Amino acid sequence: LTHLLAFAIDEASTREIDDALSVEILPDTAAGPMHKRQRLWVHIADPTRYVALGTPLAREARRRASSLYVPTGTVPMFTMALASGPLCLSPGEISCALSVGVMLDADGGIDAGTLPVITPSLVRTTRLTYNQVDRLLDPVSFGDYAISGFDNDEQETMECLRRLQWASEQRLGWRKAGGSLESIG
Repeated sequence: LTHLLAFAIDEASTREIDDALSVEILPDTAAGPMHKRQRLWVHIADPTRYVALGTPLAREARRRASSLYVPTGTVPMFTMALASGPLCLSPGEISCALSVGVMLDADGGIDAGTLPVITPSLVRTTRLTYNQVDRLLDPVSFGDYAISGFDNDEQETMECLRRLQWASEQRLGWRKAGGSLESIG
């Protein structure tokens, strides 16, 4: 999936880049040739392609099951040297991932008529912070905030971020309609 822009969006202090998001634009054959749908992709760093099954490292990672985030810090599934190094989604480099692609329905739920795609993949991520994304998507501040250091085309980057923002808003609406905590906040 290296043809898709993949954005790892985290706090500036995050060292373990373990997930990224993409949008894929597809023709909507049911609605006609001019209509498009978007598939949302979540890419998760896939250390299983580097860590052999049954090794002491694999057994310890399986015992831990995932990284644990507590107020005093992070207890990573792998040592931080591995989790933030060769086993992460290294920005700008092609990395191994497990990718899940879904289509949203009109209400923001997962479209029941389109099967999710779950596949091992290769992705090339661009790292952004929450503050960078907020500033890029803010129409008032964008004029003063240039996109720098990206391999991606600025217009393509902005289009992808806007589509991810739209999907996020759709999902939030769906969660609120379902009685999530956000609905009472």
